[in-house]
Amino acid sequence: MKDVFKVALLSGMRKAEIVTLWVEEVEENGDQLTFNLQQGKNPSAARRVPVHGSLVSMVRERVKGKAGQNLLFHKLASMGNPSDTYGKRFKRWGEALGVADDQADTRRS
Repeated sequence: MKDVFKVALLSGMRKAEIVTLWVEEVEENGDQLTFNLQQGKNPSAARRVPVHGSLVSMVRERVKGKAGQNLLFHKLASMGNPSDTYGKRFKRWGEALGVADDQADTRRS
């Protein structure tokens, strides 16, 4: 979960995009890695996202020995809804840190 959080902080990607990344969506062009997102919340979500330099070694390690249709974060594959599970854990971490995320009469997406 820590690696998912790092990607979220350094990429601007949505949690659902991160936890459903396939190995084949990681592309290498020389020394540059990108996440080639094929789909998302809306049609414009398909895009290439550069992998931040501090994430490159972690991403390369996670790709090693996996087939293209494997999840980059493979431990999430056994969860029925990885994005929902991650979201709930993230919320608990915030609560444990005392971060209030409640806003009266406000819908969050």
